[in-house]
Amino acid sequence: MKQRIQTLFIVLLAIGSSAKGQTLSVAPIEVEAGGEATLVVSASGLSNVTALQFNLKLPEGITLAGSNQLGSAASNHTLDVRPLASGDNMFVFYNLDKALLSDGQLIRIPVSVSAEAQSAAGNLYTFHTATTDAVSHELSDVAFTITVTAAAPQKCATPVLTFASGKVKCTCATAGVTYHYTVAPTATTGESTTGEISFGTTFTISVKAVRDGYEDSDAATLTIPMAAVGDVNADGSITIADVTALVNIILGK
Repeated sequence: MKQRIQTLFIVLLAIGSSAKGQTLSVAPIEVEAGGEATLVVSASGLSNVTALQFNLKLPEGITLAGSNQLGSAASNHTLDVRPLASGDNMFVFYNLDKALLSDGQLIRIPVSVSAEAQSAAGNLYTFHTATTDAVSHELSDVAFTITVTAAAPQKCATPVLTFASGKVKCTCATAGVTYHYTVAPTATTGESTTGEISFGTTFTISVKAVRDGYEDSDAATLTIPMAAVGDVNADGSITIADVTALVNIILGK
């Protein structure tokens, strides 16, 4: 079996009579920098073709990613992808029982785009086919465009706030953030059936996570009884100033 496959590669690399009208096409794609996309390669003009080979050249910063998916035109064939010394890749479609390829979508090729990649052209080249009784060579150079757009800024995850033992803790799933906060006192209100009204004071802390190059997170809020804070600034009374002092200590202000 291995010997038959190796023989097939040798045959496909041979240059025989030119086969007119056999073409490949690649749909242009648009992708965000740092993202992934799929190249769709289609074939037309195939007649009595049992095997096909082309080389793929991708622009700088764009590489193969994931598993290739054979299209309907090559559903009965095996795909072999081989890296070339140039950095390009050779794609070979074959069927040892000489089943025929057909016109239509040949393959879907996932590609990964680096954050630094720029819009550029790629191409397919060295297009060979083999029929049941001949080998052909198409001197075709099929160019296609990959348009790379600026990536949308990521958004910081909403912080998680906890309060225990007189301490507020801020955590965030986004690494490297800083916390911007505000503290506001609110009066706790309620109802009384006895004619006596008592008030308890609470404070509400609102925190956003911020990082350069990211959108600010949504605000997280936490309401805490003022009495739970204590006299942080040691001025003899428990006020909003103690809350501010506590948060400054926690956040390293």
